[in-house]
Amino acid sequence: WSYGMVPGHRSAPAGLRGAHSGTWRPTVSMDADLGFLQDNVGPNVEELGSFAVGDRVRVVSSKLEFMHVPKHPKLNPKGLEGEVTRLITDVSANLPVMVSFTEPRKFRAHFHASELERID
Repeated sequence: WSYGMVPGHRSAPAGLRGAHSGTWRPTVSMDADLGFLQDNVGPNVEELGSFAVGDRVRVVSSKLEFMHVPKHPKLNPKGLEGEVTRLITDVSANLPVMVSFTEPRKFRAHFHASELERID
């Protein structure tokens, strides 16, 4: 951290005041190469499975519990059927398959491909 003089900001802490008059604020200098962030953007093929938007799917994992479904706290989605509404490929998502459900009430959830099976 370094302190640079910027008009309109509070004064620096007493021990950091210099000979200059004015107000001070902390500034951060970043000289890091962030190019590595672009190398692994998006999930690989195994994470998406062979799903496509519009596929009907069933939840097969029994180790899930949803807390975000209104009026259904601690909902275990095993056996619920829904429709794939999005495959997240533009960022590195942990759960890249978004599924929309209508039962027991309308909600959406994200899954890994291994937690779903396609139904015909």
